Amino acid sequence: VGLAAVAAGTSDIRLLTYAAVLPYRNPFLLAKAVATLDVVSEGRVILGVAAGYMEAEFRALGVDFAQRNALFDECLAVLKQAWTGEPVHYRGKAFEADGNVALPVPEQRPHPPVWIGGNGPGTRRRVVAHAQGWMSMPNPRTRTWREHTSPPLENVADLRVLLDELHQAADLAGRKEPIDVVHSLRDAPKDRAELVDHLLALRAAGVTWVTVNGAGRTPEEAADRIRAFGAEVIAPVHAA
Repeated sequence: VGLAAVAAGTSDIRLLTYAAVLPYRNPFLLAKAVATLDVVSEGRVILGVAAGYMEAEFRALGVDFAQRNALFDECLAVLKQAWTGEPVHYRGKAFEADGNVALPVPEQRPHPPVWIGGNGPGTRRRVVAHAQGWMSMPNPRTRTWREHTSPPLENVADLRVLLDELHQAADLAGRKEPIDVVHSLRDAPKDRAELVDHLLALRAAGVTWVTVNGAGRTPEEAADRIRAFGAEVIAPVHAA
């Protein structure tokens, strides 16, 4: 709903879901919603997805946390079939279809770009095999050690390690299509000059997009923050 409102009020910016947790969603309904938004926005949608990691949310939604990766894979397979506009015949463990057709088809063909979020090796394998982009997630070492989660990612050096693994996996798979690399500025320096240097380092490492929190207490405050970021950060990075 939020992205539909943004689509109606804009003409150029891309519309990213950051991130749709696939195991929470019926893939047939999601395919139709994403395709409709892509048509309304004239082909500006990027579908950012993830397998999810908050067990409490899975319990609240009645979804088996232990099955999240299997559900993710099924959902992604169904999405791509549904976006063809052809009858879908599918038999999976969680979903099935007997000739169902999802319309409209997306404006972007064969489908909107899919970016997958997460730092684990399984995520990067999925990116190489099925997606157009990888959304890396800041992950402090203290949290990694405490919760036994995915690899740490708290600086550019950590990111380079994961990017090397991603590119090696792409080479082994014989992939020629480039992979967009998205990184969050959640833990980036607050000082503007330091932030510009940080962005230049990310670009040198291979990052192609960054996500920024442009929220404000009012729409006017949010717009002011976004304009200031453009003038004080984006412009110097582009000029470098």
